[in-house]
Amino acid sequence: MNQETFPYLANFLENWFHTSYDFDELEEVIDRMKRLRAWENLDYLRHELLALGDTPLDTFNKFSRKHGGRGFNEVRFEKFKRILREIEIEEY
Repeated sequence: MNQETFPYLANFLENWFHTSYDFDELEEVIDRMKRLRAWENLDYLRHELLALGDTPLDTFNKFSRKHGGRGFNEVRFEKFKRILREIEIEEY
């Protein structure tokens, strides 16, 4: 994983959901992005999460720590993927 392949995910981890947020605030962060009408960013982010496929947790954590510093355990990683993959996109 690298920033060139997953630029929207890197941006999300660095600027929207970095370590100053509790993991429980993930859905609030997404709701804020929706209120700001960041539909294109959310759409690309969702597609990048779908492209993760079965990326191992260790690989993802190396990427995540490089982009925002957050580490994930297996349960949170699965929840993170599920929530972001299920984002409903409005027209933009």
